Amino acid sequence: LRSVDAVNDRQKNVLFNKLKKHFGDLKGKKIAVWGLAFKPRTDDIREAPSLVLIRSLLEVGAKVYAHDPVAMENEPCASACRASV
Repeated sequence: LRSVDAVNDRQKNVLFNKLKKHFGDLKGKKIAVWGLAFKPRTDDIREAPSLVLIRSLLEVGAKVYAHDPVAMENEPCASACRASV
């Protein structure tokens, strides 16, 4: 079970690594993230991979613009998204 969790955790970084490989330095780059919840038509952002991506982008100085028509109504999500811009 631990190995499954490890694989799942690594998967959350795949897109970030692809962005770094393609663009190089992400500092100051504007990155849009559409769809924040972990499944469509829900506001549930618990353990959503998008949050891992957003945190990683912010850590390297990217400017993140996030949107999800349903999840943005979720107060923790709305707060996190405001903080990311």
